[in-house]
Amino acid sequence: MKSKKILSLAMMTVSLSLTACSAKQDETAQLEEQIDRLEKQVQDLQNGSQDGLSQNASTSPENATKIPVTDDPEDSQHEENIPQQNTSDTPDITALHARIMDLEQQVKDTTPTGSAQEQREQFDHLKQEIESTEWDLDLLEDDLESQYQKGTIDRKEYREDDQTIEVLEDILDRCEDQLEIIFGIDD
Repeated sequence: MKSKKILSLAMMTVSLSLTACSAKQDETAQLEEQIDRLEKQVQDLQNGSQDGLSQNASTSPENATKIPVTDDPEDSQHEENIPQQNTSDTPDITALHARIMDLEQQVKDTTPTGSAQEQREQFDHLKQEIESTEWDLDLLEDDLESQYQKGTIDRKEYREDDQTIEVLEDILDRCEDQLEIIFGIDD
């Protein structure tokens, strides 16, 4: 009788241990599934950011601005619809776009002239304008993120505007690279 009680107690202990292990395994499996889902979402977002510019083409024309999106700074034939920023707290993305297009044209039209010192001054002036514009884009991006975190804009609007900023930053990077090529300065 005593051995039956000990055996029963041992079986219950083993049973509870297995149940606890099984619950732990279920929890682990759920966490692994969640990790897999999150990794897939990250992958989708990364793919979406590459494909995001094509998604911007579906925005309505009255809320969009045409800006060139090319890998070649010499080729401005391809255009995408980029949504305008419509929140009064945010710097005007349309004005920044125009400023960047002007800078791009200035860089294309620039020819080094004068002495080496004068050429360096030309280079420094344009480089400073590019950096100032990059700074303004960074401020716009920070403000956009703040608005998203506060809930004043939704995820879709945040993503579209963030992609627009990325496109503008890419244009500025190409301008900076082209400027360095024109002047033969690796800064």
